[in-house]
Amino acid sequence: MSKMIVSWWPRTSWPIVPALLIYLVLASSFALRTPLWQVPDEPAHFNYVRSLVDQGALPVLKPGDYDQDYLERLKSARFPSDMSIDGVRYESHQPPLYYSLVAPVYALVRDAAPQTQVYALRLATVAIGILLLVLAFALVRTIFPGDNLLALTVPAIVAAVPQHLAMTAAVNNDILSEIVMTAVLLGLVRLILFWTSPAGYVASATGTGREVESARWSERPAVQGMGLGVLIGLVLLTKTTAYGSLPLVVAALVGLIWWRRHTGRDWRPIVEVGIVAACVAVVVAGWWFVRNAAVYGPMDVTGLGRHAEVVVGQPRTGALGLSGVAQLAMTLFHSFWVQLGWMAVPAEDSVYGALLVVSLLAALGTLLYLLGLRRHSVLPARRQKAVLLLLAGAVLVTVGELAYYNLTFLQPQGRYLFPALVPLIIFFVLGLRELLAARHTQITFALLIVALLLLDVWALHKYLPYLAR
Repeated sequence: MSKMIVSWWPRTSWPIVPALLIYLVLASSFALRTPLWQVPDEPAHFNYVRSLVDQGALPVLKPGDYDQDYLERLKSARFPSDMSIDGVRYESHQPPLYYSLVAPVYALVRDAAPQTQVYALRLATVAIGILLLVLAFALVRTIFPGDNLLALTVPAIVAAVPQHLAMTAAVNNDILSEIVMTAVLLGLVRLILFWTSPAGYVASATGTGREVESARWSERPAVQGMGLGVLIGLVLLTKTTAYGSLPLVVAALVGLIWWRRHTGRDWRPIVEVGIVAACVAVVVAGWWFVRNAAVYGPMDVTGLGRHAEVVVGQPRTGALGLSGVAQLAMTLFHSFWVQLGWMAVPAEDSVYGALLVVSLLAALGTLLYLLGLRRHSVLPARRQKAVLLLLAGAVLVTVGELAYYNLTFLQPQGRYLFPALVPLIIFFVLGLRELLAARHTQITFALLIVALLLLDVWALHKYLPYLAR
């Protein structure tokens, strides 16, 4: 059996195992130590799963599924057992993929106590989260082949961000949205590197394109389009916060077409990739939007319009001066790293101060790195710039989605940046390394990871107990 595992798991992937083990221990600890419902929106996500299993059908978001006053009473009373969460159903418009994945787990513990049901679903979500670390490792390996330090550090930091652990160890679809968005980024990076490499399909603009017939099956445009289409379909079935990956797909394909035309190469295979991807995505996810059009109306195929109507009383964003914007930015930063519960338990100012210093240094280093990118390239500079531009696009799109949402609803929560967590941490590590002498990088990153792990343990034993008082 051990030989089979070794042969299945690539030898170059073994370095990620410690990060996976640390993640499993910490995330499971958060899952089992966090009091019931003390993670944002967890009751509503739980009720979605329960409805899917008990009713055997997707739930429909209706007026009355959100009661701001009752929700505030639940939170202030710390969700006592004599106050029901059955009416908290405001996530019923969400795409169904996550809930379908964990529904069998709920079915197994359907007759158990609520605490057992929640713990089982939390641990199932933790297990799903393993995929994010594997994808982070693969993404770094693809962009920076041979850079072992980066390949080890990025997944380790992703695994150790306290707020991310807390959200991953809860009943919600956030982690799956991160997974599908990172998977799309990995797929696009591989497409870019393949179609811009000498080893790729390099037929000239005047060629017949028959060279593709001799390519490996997995490298044919139709096959690549099918893979990309499946990923897009999964995005559409996961969460609207991951929809930011869709303009990145369009931008990457348009950029490849432009580049191949500019360099005298045949651009038609890229068009084929895009057409096939679009068709497959419609096959995978089109039914969801048809269903929503029938339920919520043809002008509300995502259900977000119904959601905006239902969440009457949710805090809205009013006029903000400079001080208000600064306060929102500070809350966003704090809750990106650690602010547990329903934003009720922040860390100490000294913790935020240290994180701010490190983050500012990383931002400065990232700017310096990008300005001097050619010196650091492992891939040819133009190709590496293209894929890093794609990662930067993922960050900007995610920030843009968050900013747009906060124009209406007051939700300056760092977890809304997590769909782009892997690109953010890649730039975070690149930036810090840019400022360090080569002989200091390993020990510095080791100390940084240890510090985050200590903060995780501190959060488990110091912050979480406040949620139970």
